[in-house]
Amino acid sequence: MVSKQDGLDGEIKRLGRSRYMLSRYDSRRSTLSDSKRRLLSDEQSQSETLETRVKNAVAEAFCFLGRDLLSRAAD
Repeated sequence: MVSKQDGLDGEIKRLGRSRYMLSRYDSRRSTLSDSKRRLLSDEQSQSETLETRVKNAVAEAFCFLGRDLLSRAAD
C-alpha cells in the first residue's frame, strides 16, 4: 500500500528512477563487479515492489472514484 505521506507521485518517481537505472545497467550486467551486480539485483527487486505498489494504488483510486460516481448518480 502506498503511504499517505509518500503519496502516489513519490512512488511513481521512484519507480521511474528505478526503471531508468535498470535500463542503463542491465545490458552491462556481465561486466559489473559482484557488488554492483548484487546492487542491480536489489534494484530489480525494488522496482518490482514499486510497480506492484503503484498498480495497487491506482486500482484503489479507480475503485474509490467509481464508488463516488455511483453514489452521486444514485442521489
